[in-house]
Amino acid sequence: MDIIDLFFIVLTGIIAYRLYTALGQRDEGQQPPRPSKNFSEEWRKRSAPSTQEEKKESPLITTLKQIQHADKTFTQERFLQGAEKAFELIIISFIKGDKERLKYLVSSALLKKFSKTIDQRQKEETTAELAFFRVTRTEIKSMEIKNNITLIEVNFGSEQTQLLKNKEGKILEGDPDHIDQIEEIWTFERPLSSKEPTWVLTETASAA
Repeated sequence: MDIIDLFFIVLTGIIAYRLYTALGQRDEGQQPPRPSKNFSEEWRKRSAPSTQEEKKESPLITTLKQIQHADKTFTQERFLQGAEKAFELIIISFIKGDKERLKYLVSSALLKKFSKTIDQRQKEETTAELAFFRVTRTEIKSMEIKNNITLIEVNFGSEQTQLLKNKEGKILEGDPDHIDQIEEIWTFERPLSSKEPTWVLTETASAA
């Protein structure tokens, strides 16, 4: 696979390539995640003979067609594959306190929130650790276009074991023998007319 430099070719080539891989394309030979039930149902209705009522397109399909008109390469399968990679990359970067990588993956407002937690850990001389991590579900929850900006909400299900340790290695928070079931909704956005495959995480929320 050829490396495609997205921006700041010399300074950030490696990070930009990882971001392109995370949200722009699918690894060769890797199966895409299952489409969300909502999307599968929409496409089934779209391809099946329609009644008079079904001829009216849903807002979801209308938005999808607008995105695909602006970006001929966009598919929900490709996006979900990349979103799942970004989900893992952002969580790992946050746990490691890698603000340099995070600034290319999240919005400036979200970076400030992440940085505040990272700085607090450093001040208290504590270390976060991701003892276990597995994505169990990745589904598109909603899609919309506002002021020429595409926003896609993704529902992530995951299993995680996060630990917080002091400088002596003693566990302050978390249980290494327990796996948390986590449901979150992440919002990614990108200018509709953008020719780059770069999506930015702008918001996170609990799905519970």
